[in-house]
Amino acid sequence: MGKSFIDTGILVAAADPTDPAKRDRARAVIRSLQSDGLGVVSIQVLEEFYAIATGRLAIEPMIAKALVRDFCHFEVVASDATLLQDAIDLSVLNQLSVSEALVVAAAAAAHCDELLGDRIADGQVIAGVRIVDLLIGDRAQRTKTGTDRRRRQGVRSRIRRNPKAGGHSSKESGSPPETNRFQPELGLEP
Repeated sequence: MGKSFIDTGILVAAADPTDPAKRDRARAVIRSLQSDGLGVVSIQVLEEFYAIATGRLAIEPMIAKALVRDFCHFEVVASDATLLQDAIDLSVLNQLSVSEALVVAAAAAAHCDELLGDRIADGQVIAGVRIVDLLIGDRAQRTKTGTDRRRRQGVRSRIRRNPKAGGHSSKESGSPPETNRFQPELGLEP
């Protein structure tokens, strides 16, 4: 078994208390890749996770920072000019957003066999990396119920900087219900 690149959606699912089945599945994957030493993330993925965690998931900034630190135990791919150029090529050739292509380029640069996520169609092979949508069953259910609209709008378009809190917040108004508060039980070592 080769290395697996973990996209933002998997990290977010692992911290999201609103869907216990999806959360447990994402956590199991993360733990397995941690124990095998085969997980890879990128700076972009970690930044997106932090933005969503402190925004939509309403995780306290220092707890979100601790989770990012935990995820840094994986191999971390840094973005640079070459990676961006590769991503632009992949974007044009595969009809991906540059953000999606940057994730694929990072996975390819790290010599990953697969990219685990939920933003690119399952089963594709791009730049030698097989796309595996671990949350595909959840997406099918959301599409049936009409709740997949926000996912289709893209991660970055939903997030904006909240300078007062020092974190990020969702464009949607109002604060999340108290039941959406993060419970620090990922089981990852701080």
